[in-house]
Amino acid sequence: MSRKSEIEPLPYVSPKGKTAFRVDHCARDLDGHVHRLRRQGFPTRAAAVRWAEARASEVKLGIVRPPRRPRTAEATPVVLPTVDQVFELLVDYWTGRLKPATVYTYRVKYKNHIRPVCGARVFAELDQRTLNTVAACRNPGAASIFKVMLRDAPRVGLKAPEGMYNPPAHKRNPRIVFLEPSEAQAVRELLPAQLRPLFTILVTTGLRSAELFGLSFLDVDRKRSLLYVKRNFVYAPGPTFNSPKNGKSRCVPLARATMAALEEISQHLHGRPWPELPADAEPTDWLVARFCMSYFRQCLTEAGRAAGLHKQGSPHVLRHTAASWLVQSGTPLEVIAEILGHFDLSVTKAYSHLKPGHLASSVERLSSLLNP
Repeated sequence: MSRKSEIEPLPYVSPKGKTAFRVDHCARDLDGHVHRLRRQGFPTRAAAVRWAEARASEVKLGIVRPPRRPRTAEATPVVLPTVDQVFELLVDYWTGRLKPATVYTYRVKYKNHIRPVCGARVFAELDQRTLNTVAACRNPGAASIFKVMLRDAPRVGLKAPEGMYNPPAHKRNPRIVFLEPSEAQAVRELLPAQLRPLFTILVTTGLRSAELFGLSFLDVDRKRSLLYVKRNFVYAPGPTFNSPKNGKSRCVPLARATMAALEEISQHLHGRPWPELPADAEPTDWLVARFCMSYFRQCLTEAGRAAGLHKQGSPHVLRHTAASWLVQSGTPLEVIAEILGHFDLSVTKAYSHLKPGHLASSVERLSSLLNP
């Protein structure tokens, strides 16, 4: 006589209209833990009982099968971009928003200073040690570029590292190198004849070298003796022109020596004191400086050495010279900032120590009040 099972399958009607059986039974293991056995789709009652008793025996013996997981599509692993990939995405973001020369500078400094440190690493997973290494880069411009990357990464939907990035502030050299009048005269005489007018223009106007090589005869108002600074000459990566530094043009008054230098250049280039400029002339077709910028810098350095000067010889030193002479002549700092095109007056104040006489005179006024 067969033993009657304690498991009682339940009949139900399948979607196809057939009778089937399902099991919903609880079994206890040796530790007294309850395991629920559930399954449906058995064609007969006996098949449902055989399955349930087999599973109940396994539970009593301590053999518990892991629950069946529904089949789902395998999730595609998320691949986080590297620092190199993030930089290329940001270059697309910067293009059209920044000057081409700026983007080119970012590329060069990233390639030389940032890529060797962390280019192949995941951008979002950079640790604090790597961030500190980049922040301590010898090139302060490269450290600033990485700071821009951290700022703009969320703007293109990328996650930035969670560490702190605090590059040291760029320290300006407190000692400003400039030429005394006798030194400037000696250097000018040692330059090639065709470069002396350019030397005079820089010393008498305080232009940046990029502004000088972007200067056109169309930018000069001879009647009012004014010069309009409208463009820079840069390499990005080839020769090109863009707006002046800070993105603002400015007007610079011309001294007699500056006008004489411009007329000397015109005589050399066009055979007359001033070129005949057509009404539809392009400014870049009538440039004042037709020499290579690096050639002018090299000649200036060699002339400084030949004059026996133990000072840095560069076009920017001539800009410092112009600012220093203006300060020493008593020109107000606000006027000097306007001539030089300084965006912040604090930059111009770096020259104020060259003439401390006005401070001494102010202190003397205090003593005169005490002893009239």
